[in-house]
Amino acid sequence: MVAGCAVTGDPRVSTAGMPGQLEPVHAAAFTHDTALFRVSSNGCTSKADVQPFITHTGDSAVITLRRVDEDRCSDVRSDG
Repeated sequence: MVAGCAVTGDPRVSTAGMPGQLEPVHAAAFTHDTALFRVSSNGCTSKADVQPFITHTGDSAVITLRRVDEDRCSDVRSDG
């Protein structure tokens, strides 16, 4: 898998009012109609625990991931 980010111009967007905590992204991949993100987990994170927010900025878009349900599990695994 190949992942990368390219930032041009001023990428800042307001996260005010977004629920949960800002989630760091460890890897990302994009296809025509799919975005896949790798985030940290204690072993019990599900897709529903992280919510994407898309902010349109001119002819671009910024995707912000927010963790809306904390992962309190202790089943830490080597692959995330």
